[in-house]
Amino acid sequence: MNRTISIVVPAYNAAEFIGDTIDSLQRQTYRPIEIIVVDDGSTDGTAAFVRDNFPDVNLIEQRNQGAAAARNAGIAVATGELIGFVDADDRWLPDAAARLEAALRQSPESVALAYAWSTFIDDRGRPIGSGLPSFIAGDVWATLVAVNFLGNASATLVRRPAFERVGLFDTSLKTQDASGCDDWDLYLRIAERFQFAVVPEYLIEYRKIPGSMTVGNPDSMSRSHAMVLRRMTERGVHLPWLVRRMSHAIFYTYLASECRRHGRFRESQSCLAKAVWRGMPWICLLPSFYTCIANVLLRRKGDSGAASSVRTADSVGANRRFDAVLLRGVHRVLSKACGQIPRQMVVSDPP
Repeated sequence: MNRTISIVVPAYNAAEFIGDTIDSLQRQTYRPIEIIVVDDGSTDGTAAFVRDNFPDVNLIEQRNQGAAAARNAGIAVATGELIGFVDADDRWLPDAAARLEAALRQSPESVALAYAWSTFIDDRGRPIGSGLPSFIAGDVWATLVAVNFLGNASATLVRRPAFERVGLFDTSLKTQDASGCDDWDLYLRIAERFQFAVVPEYLIEYRKIPGSMTVGNPDSMSRSHAMVLRRMTERGVHLPWLVRRMSHAIFYTYLASECRRHGRFRESQSCLAKAVWRGMPWICLLPSFYTCIANVLLRRKGDSGAASSVRTADSVGANRRFDAVLLRGVHRVLSKACGQIPRQMVVSDPP
């Protein structure tokens, strides 16, 4: 049995952080690990830096085609039966690969993806918060449509047969200036046919920087979100009104919060308006929506309230528990209202 884990690192002008990323992967307690860096037409010397400092890393160079194409290029040369993805400014804690591999090894073949929780770091690698502590596992499709509880593209490990079944990352989103949700699109296609496993530990460090796609181009993110939902229906998957509206409410509130955090209040206001227009009535049930409105009106940049730099350990724990309870509630509501298996699968897939 091939026990190699292949980790694909798409990189574009990542010379500042990629050394930190590769170091974290080389410190993994799991062996064997194959690290594949795909330089996507960088102009800052990323490829030369990797070649000079990490000779054991498999380096691929290509013209700039976007993160989706870079990840696909990495998958094409990967030798492992398990494939993970780590963006060139993120990090895995030393036990991440081992924990994710164990989750898949101990699960049946129907489980194609394992994910772990993420903490947030700044451009200096300092902790600045944490992601959603999700316990959602098994059949997760409807909940994943409503909210991307995986958090980011660096938090997963996937069995190779899943790609053979559902395809690779969709490169056409970038060609239509709709980048940003290509990882969510792939994970939704996997969720249509497979189950997920969760490792309830903070093992991923996700770097939040001002130049990220979320803040730098919210219009592209919006188009990407809309196209992923539209292509789902084009595949013949029935997308319930309840799930679609909830997805818009949560997504646009998240975009608004990120824009506000970096002082882009006009963009934040636009995202809040879209959240109301496309996310009614579920937008009324999101506490983060009201918090974002208040912060925009007061022109507050950065994190505030329980997410500020002076927050206490108790307040952080309380907010994490609240988020987890809220997500479990969403999962239960959607499971009862429309189920977690796409209707297309019930009709067309053999038993």
